[in-house]
This record gives sequence, C-alpha cells and structure tokens, in this order.
Amino acid sequence: MAVISSLPEGNWKRVNLNNYSDVWTPPDLRPAGAHDPSRIISSWGSFAWDTNRAELWIYGGGHANYSGNDVYRWRASTRMWERASLPSQWMKDVLGNYIAVDGADAAPVSAHTYDNNIFLPIVDRLLVLGGAGYNSGGPYRRQTTATTSRTTGPYFFDPNRADPSKVGGTTGSHVQTAGYYPEVVGGEMWQNRDHTINLSGAPLPANHVDGCTAYAAEEGRDAVHVAAYVGGTARNLYRYVVADASNPTMDTWERIGGYRGLRGSTSCAFDSAQRIFFRTGGDARFYYWDTATPGANNYEVLVDLMDPAAELLPLLKQNSITLKRCGLDFNPVLRNYLLWCGDGRVWAITPPPTPSPSGWAVSLEPAPTGSSLVPDGKDFGSGILGKWKYVSNLGVFVGLGNKFSGDVWYTSQGLGTRIA
Repeated sequence: MAVISSLPEGNWKRVNLNNYSDVWTPPDLRPAGAHDPSRIISSWGSFAWDTNRAELWIYGGGHANYSGNDVYRWRASTRMWERASLPSQWMKDVLGNYIAVDGADAAPVSAHTYDNNIFLPIVDRLLVLGGAGYNSGGPYRRQTTATTSRTTGPYFFDPNRADPSKVGGTTGSHVQTAGYYPEVVGGEMWQNRDHTINLSGAPLPANHVDGCTAYAAEEGRDAVHVAAYVGGTARNLYRYVVADASNPTMDTWERIGGYRGLRGSTSCAFDSAQRIFFRTGGDARFYYWDTATPGANNYEVLVDLMDPAAELLPLLKQNSITLKRCGLDFNPVLRNYLLWCGDGRVWAITPPPTPSPSGWAVSLEPAPTGSSLVPDGKDFGSGILGKWKYVSNLGVFVGLGNKFSGDVWYTSQGLGTRIA
C-alpha cells in the first residue's frame, strides 16, 4: 500500500478519507437515548482489526451512553468509514434486563467494550465479550423463568453479512419510533454463543467490565486470553478457544491464572513465543502472567521496570500520564511492547530474555522527523484502551481517536527498519 511504503520510519499518518460521523445511523433509526454513535469510540471503547480483510471494526456504546448496537468498519483498501449494520430496538424484559427487541439470541445490547473487542481470523468472526451493558452497567443478561435471570453471550458478528441498510438482528427489530421503514430487513449478523447453557460447568467469567483480551492462534484454532471478573471484585485470567463457528458447544474456557490486581480499566498484550500475557495496572505499574504455567495460583507478577532516562515513570508518578487511559500491544517486529497514550509519543517496553520480574526496561521512541503530523492527544474520551493495535497484514501500528471524525492513524513508531 502506497501510504505505508511512503511513511518514513518513526512517523505518523492520518489515513481516513471521510469522517466516522458521515456514516452514522440516521437519527430516526437510532434507539432512544441521550447520545449518538460518537460514544462507540469515546466511551471505554475498543476496535478489532480484521486481518482477513484489512478492516477495523467497532461496536460499543453501553452503560449511560449510546444505546445502539450498530456496527461500523473502516477499510484500509478504500480508507473509508462505512456502517456495517443498523441498530436494534432495545427493550427491558419483566425482570429489568436490557435486551434487543427480538431477543437475546438475535443480537446483543450495546456495551462498553474496554479492551475486549477482538477478531478471530480462523473462524472469521468479530468476538464481542461486552462489558458494561446498556443501561445496567453489567454483563449481557436474559430472563430464564418468571422470576430468574442469568448471564448470556458472548456474541459473534459475521463480517460476511454486514450491510449498512440492514438491522443486525432479525427482520422487524429495527427502530420504528419515527416510522415503520419497511425496507429495512434483518441481516441476522449476530450469533449468541450463550456459554452459560452451552458450556454448563465451564469456568466462565462473570463479567468483562474493565477487561482486556489478547489473541494467539493455537494448534490451528483461535485462542483468546481474557482478563475478566470471576465474581465480586475478584478477577482471573482465562484462555478461550473456538473450534467451530457454527457449534458453540465445542468452545472451551480454561482458568489459567489468578488476579490480585487493582480494579480499573486496563489494556493488555500477548507474546506467543515467551507465553507472556502483559498488562497495564491501575496503580501506574505493569504486570505479567507466565501462561506456560497455568493454574488458579498462577498470579500476575509485578514488573520491576527500569527507566534509565526517566522518560515514563516520572510522568506516571506526577499523573501527567494515566495508564488506564493508554493502550498497549505487542510488537512482534522487535519483540517488545508499545505503549501509546494518545499523542505523538510511543514508549517501548522491552522484556528480559526469559520471564522474570526484573530485567524490564522502558524507553521513549525518537520524536517523528520533520513536520510530520501527529495525534494531539485530545478527544480520546475515557481513554485509548483497545484502540491501539499492531496489524500484521500492514506492518504498522494503528491507533483510533476522535469520536466524530474517527481519525485512523498509521505509525511506524517503535518498529525500527520496517518491511512494508
């Protein structure tokens, strides 16, 4: 791609040719609520990068924010934002659970996604774990009896069914408060994996508020490492593996680590060679799990981070930078972790040769050259979280910001000599 091959080493390029707001669902087709689709980006949001199509996918909104479950995508091939589905009308069941009007099996309600949205290239699906759902602030739930409810989800979204003129669920589930719009039909784009029923007895997370995910293909299957709440304030680290897109009973969950960290939003990354799951901490520190030694007592390890040039730790101590507002991902080119907090600066965190709490070092990448345009660090809402990822099929890092224009940034920061 010309825009990448012409990107000087260590520089940034804003690459979207239209605005995210240009393709929003028209107001008459949005469900009731005080906000608009800008909150999908700004409110504890994340994107998933589709390596099969070189596309960025977003879904979100959620608690006390946008109520729509519409999905949007940005294509690297055209550099244009598109709407991928129209939103469902939502309702409350008799027990107060917020669900799509055609039921919990047809589509999820909107939710804060933190660092949870992730693409599964082998089964070719967007995985949506949720987080703080609209307007409950908790996990996806559904009624089971006249007096009881249970959790439900997670959900798959099928990119092959995406259509800007169709509602994501079934025919008739679109918003009709301003008119019937009979031309809108159902795309049936969502699938509820409903693990509470289909994987009864598995060690399932209780909810994904403040959670994060990282991908790794394992033995020809999509595997996702998931940091999530097990109940109350306790968290665990899980491995979720998908065997068959059409058969959720073949999915597996395994609890591979305990979690002693503080509450709060986090972002994470995974190095499949070292088997290290690395995360930011709400206490301005960094932690890792060695996933090669799974088990309930495999707790996260506090990193003793060296900062010889005082380029990051003093900023954290002074609260000039807050980790819970940053994004983190693994850099497979130089085998380190890149931290981005919304402006033109990127920090590289280098691990030791073998997993250990000591031997980690952080350094600030050199400033972009010349008059390169860089992100200004503004209008990132509640933070970067899952809006910063290395994309292997383009060979750059991608960041997303600005809830109206939907600025998509490519950068070669931290990648050394690139092979585009």
